[in-house]
Amino acid sequence: MSPGALSSILIQKGIKLAKKSSGIVNSRKKQILRNWRRGQTFLQIARRYRILPLSVAYALRTSLGFNKKEFARMVRGDNGRPRGLAVRVEREIKQALHFDYLHSPKALRYMRDQGKKGEAIAEKILRKYKIKFLKEDEQLKKQGNKTPDFLFGKKEKLFGRDVFWMESKATIGRLAEARGDWNSQIKHYVKLFGPGIVVYWFGYTDEALEVFNGAYVYSGRSLKKYAEKEISELESRELRL
Repeated sequence: MSPGALSSILIQKGIKLAKKSSGIVNSRKKQILRNWRRGQTFLQIARRYRILPLSVAYALRTSLGFNKKEFARMVRGDNGRPRGLAVRVEREIKQALHFDYLHSPKALRYMRDQGKKGEAIAEKILRKYKIKFLKEDEQLKKQGNKTPDFLFGKKEKLFGRDVFWMESKATIGRLAEARGDWNSQIKHYVKLFGPGIVVYWFGYTDEALEVFNGAYVYSGRSLKKYAEKEISELESRELRL
């Protein structure tokens, strides 16, 4: 398995834990806030409940009086000279980041960069076939928020399929992820535009294929003949914490 695929699995597990963490914190927010005010750190609270420490911090943000921009600066470590309560919060965020890979600026940059690289490969393939398309930002101006990465101007023949759109996923298409992608995005694209293509650049499981109805699923490996250098580079990129 490639470094990129292993990193994708790590991130997917982290996202699953983040959702669990958010649910636990929100259901016990008053008690967690009391514990924090009594001197327990984000990390100590997280260890008690077996959740991600930054999930604790994010959930308490508004109760502690910080807006999103202020909090984001503290997470990035560019908040200047903190004062008052911000001194403690920033210190505990810095401590928490050593144990919370998912919320670290480095991990967020990695996920964003991998997504962009996957889309760039897909775009290269479409241009090779001279397929005209609209990207997401161009679609938003015309038809609302249900936007695949690439919407074709008309029905096109791609990889031997008659399709209207293409979606790039810089992840592994396992069953849970495939169900989430289908319910939140893909089924809407099929309903609005017709059949299309979903590319999981790091592969997919056979059971995931059962989720999609009206969409054709491909792995990055199966498309290497169209962009071997770029796909190999994507697979080689590892999340280093």
